[in-house]
Amino acid sequence: MFCVFCGSNVADGLTACPQCKSPLPARKPVKPAPPAQVEIPPRPAPPPPMQPQAAAPPPSEDLTGRIIAGRYRILDKIGAGAMGAIYKAEDLTMRRMAAIKLLSPDHQRNPEYVARFQREARMAMRIAHPNAVSTFDAATTQDGFDYIAMEYIEGEPLSRIIKARAPLPLDRVLSIAWQAAAALNAGHELNVVHRDFKPDNVLICRQADGVDQVKVLDFGVAKQTAVDPHFQDLTQAGYVVGTPQYISPEQVKSEPTSARSDLFSLAVVVYEMLTGSLPFAGKSPQKQMFNRLLEEPLPFAVVNPALSLPPEIEMVLMKALSRNPNERYASTVEFAQALVNAAHSGFEQTPRGGTVVVRPAPTAKAAPFPPHHPSHQSSHQPPHQPPAANVATSVPPPSSRKLVFGLIAIAALLALILFAALVYMRLK
Repeated sequence: MFCVFCGSNVADGLTACPQCKSPLPARKPVKPAPPAQVEIPPRPAPPPPMQPQAAAPPPSEDLTGRIIAGRYRILDKIGAGAMGAIYKAEDLTMRRMAAIKLLSPDHQRNPEYVARFQREARMAMRIAHPNAVSTFDAATTQDGFDYIAMEYIEGEPLSRIIKARAPLPLDRVLSIAWQAAAALNAGHELNVVHRDFKPDNVLICRQADGVDQVKVLDFGVAKQTAVDPHFQDLTQAGYVVGTPQYISPEQVKSEPTSARSDLFSLAVVVYEMLTGSLPFAGKSPQKQMFNRLLEEPLPFAVVNPALSLPPEIEMVLMKALSRNPNERYASTVEFAQALVNAAHSGFEQTPRGGTVVVRPAPTAKAAPFPPHHPSHQSSHQPPHQPPAANVATSVPPPSSRKLVFGLIAIAALLALILFAALVYMRLK
C-alpha cells in the first residue's frame, strides 16, 4: 500500500508511515470476490426425428399426367406384363407416341429382376425388323424405377382375333405366319430365342391400304443362346419359362432352348388360327402342356371336321410340332415357306419306312405368300382349294422302273437271237 501523505510505499501490517511518521488508516479486510457467474444457456430441445420424404408414386399407381425421365408424358395405362405395367406416353423430345414399360415396385427391390429387366432392354434394342416392335430407349427414372421405351402400336392382339373369328382364312393365316416367322428369325440370327411366342404377343395392325401388318412384341423372357460376356442367363434351374399352351416340349422339361423352340410355338399358333383349337388335348393348360410329352397332335378331322384344307398343310404342321427338335424344320422361315408351298400343293408324298415324309417337288418353287387383303377373300368364305393340275400323282418307284426296262431289254435280245436263228436256217 502507499502513504497518502508522502507517497512512500508502506509494507502491509504497519500503522504509521516509516518516512513521515504519519498514521495510516486501518485497512479493512478485503473479501474475495465471488466467482463470476457464467450464465449457461439452456440446452436446445433435440430436433424432431427426420420424417422420410414421401416417395414418388410407384408404377402401380395412376401416373397419368406425370413426366417420366423428363421426356415421356404418361397418357394412359394400357396393360400389365409379368415384369411391370405398360403405359401410353407422349415422347416430348421426338414428338411421337411411345409405349413405356415400368418395372413393378416389388421387382424393383429385387436385384435379380432388375438385371433381367435390363437384359430384356438390351436384347430388344438389338432386334431391328419391320415385324418386331422396336425399342429405342431404356434407363432409370429420377425416382429410381427402370423403364423401357418402345414404339406405340395401334393394333389388335391376335388372341382376340382368334377368339372372335377362328378358323381364319388360309391366305390370312399364311400372311400372319410368314411375317411372324420373319420377326422371330431376326432374333434367331442374333442368337436370341423369344421363348414366349403366343397370340397375346402378336399385334395385327391394319395399314392404310387395309393390309395386315404383324408386330411381334415382348421379348421379356428372351434368352441369349450364344456365349456372350455381355449377357447372363438368369433363368433358375428347373423353372419353366413361357405360356403352358404354347411352349415346346424341351421347355416343359427345362432343357436348353433353341430357334426350333420358337418354331414349335409358332406352329401351335398357326394350328390354332386354322382350326380354332389347340393341337394337344387337355382340360387345363397344365394338362395340355404335359400332353405334348406323351401324345401326338390332334388331326384336323378330330378338332374341326368341317375344315377343307389341303392335306399337305396338316403334314407340314405335324412336322413342325414334332416332339424331337431335330425332326422339325431348321428355321421359322423354312417352316413358313413350307406352309406356302403346301397351300399351293407343291409337295409330293414319298413313303419311307411307314412314315410319310413331306418334301418339296422339284418344280414347285412358290414365292412368299402375299399379305392378306380383306377384299381378296372374306372371313366367311372357305379357303381356296389347290389347283387340280398341281395335285401330286402316283409315280412308280425307281426300282420298279429299272426292272421293267431290264425285262424289255432281255425280251428284245431274245427276239433278236430268234430272228437271227431263223434267217440262218433258211439260208442253210
